[in-house]
Amino acid sequence: MNVAVTFQDGREHTVDQVVLFLYPTGTGVAEERQQIGVRRIRDGRTFALFRWELPTSLYSHLEVQLECKDGQTVSASHWNVIDRDSAF
Repeated sequence: MNVAVTFQDGREHTVDQVVLFLYPTGTGVAEERQQIGVRRIRDGRTFALFRWELPTSLYSHLEVQLECKDGQTVSASHWNVIDRDSAF
């Protein structure tokens, strides 16, 4: 599976890298967050492309984190990512 993350740089903040995290579902599992990918961003690019091998059984939450050159971090979460076989 390919995952594309697109973003728009602002005047004050420039994205330095994009990081993907995966959380298992359920409550009280924040400490089980796993980093599954990191891409450094070259000047002028507004996207990051990740190739991701889906586990055979997946029911998790995906978090995308943009890390800016000035130290600011922006996060977006996508909940309930599931694999195709368990979806049907």
